[in-house]
Amino acid sequence: MNHPDLALFPLRFGREESQVVGAFHYRSHNPWLSNFRVVLRKGALALIMPSGEEEPLVPLCDGVFRVGEEERYPERIRFDTILNGQAVHANLSCGDYYGIFTP
Repeated sequence: MNHPDLALFPLRFGREESQVVGAFHYRSHNPWLSNFRVVLRKGALALIMPSGEEEPLVPLCDGVFRVGEEERYPERIRFDTILNGQAVHANLSCGDYYGIFTP
C-alpha cells in the first residue's frame, strides 16, 4: 500500500505466530539526522535509519545499547522516560530524540 506518510522511509513488519511487530519513530530537530525507527525483531531491538540502513542494538546496561554488533563501534543509544511501558526519549550519540508511535 502506498501512503504519503510512509513515502520517505521503508517500514518492514515481521510476524511471529499471530503477532505483528510494531515500530516506533523517534524525531528531533537535528538537521543531520532528523529521525530513526526502533523495531523489535525476534526479541531483539534494531535501529533503522531513514535510508533503510539497519543495525542491531546490543544491550549494555540500564537502557544503554551499542549501535551495531561489533564491540569497537562507538555509537550508543540510551532510552529513558518510560510511559506506559514505552521509552518516549532516546539519546543517540548525544542528540535527543522524542518518540511518536507509527503504525
